[in-house]
Amino acid sequence: MTLSFVLPRGELALRAAKGTPVALSLRRFAHSPGLPTGSVAGGSGAILRIPTDASAQPWRLLISAAQAVRLGSLPDEVPPAKGTA
Repeated sequence: MTLSFVLPRGELALRAAKGTPVALSLRRFAHSPGLPTGSVAGGSGAILRIPTDASAQPWRLLISAAQAVRLGSLPDEVPPAKGTA
């Protein structure tokens, strides 16, 4: 199955369920399938960082996967873990 998502500015966290590698592609101005960007191994995660620029056109992420993939944006500032200074 292939799904397409509008990317938030900054960073996006991905976590793939166990299974085959998940193929990632990006596109911005084209209507074509997108530029192959890489893959995430089943059972692992990755952080996708998109640099900001002056364009208002958002990036789209295309995910081709046979298993579930969780997506989530990262906060601008990650607070320190409890018990650390």
